[in-house]
Amino acid sequence: MAFSYEPEKVPTEALHWVRYKVGATKNDASPLVDDEEIHGALVLEGLTLTSVPSEATRKPLHFAAASVARSIAAAFARQGSAGAPPGQSPKHGSAEIYLKLALQLEAQGSLLVSIGGVMVDTSIAATGSARITASTSETRSREQWQSG
Repeated sequence: MAFSYEPEKVPTEALHWVRYKVGATKNDASPLVDDEEIHGALVLEGLTLTSVPSEATRKPLHFAAASVARSIAAAFARQGSAGAPPGQSPKHGSAEIYLKLALQLEAQGSLLVSIGGVMVDTSIAATGSARITASTSETRSREQWQSG
């Protein structure tokens, strides 16, 4: 199993970008994730290890990183401490952190954020004409939300 991470390549290669996003940047006796696992997640999203991070690859890169974060969470969940009450081991806490990270990465990939239970497309600030979709499937223009 291989491990590689070169910080200067984060902006130019998908492998290093994913490692950076999930925090799997240390090469020790047992790295959090191997290059082969990242490669698999990238391939599932139609990318390669050397795909260039850009606006065009933003969504699949975030989804690949989310998949890697879930893989790390699963590994921690399997390693739970013997004798610790269920859900109370340090490894369980790490698994939860990586699951939350996966959700954050997916949200970043889809450019949607939740504000008070309402999903908002973050392109509003950039275009001024985006629409806001509430979880009830009710859609209003930005002007309607501002005017009440």
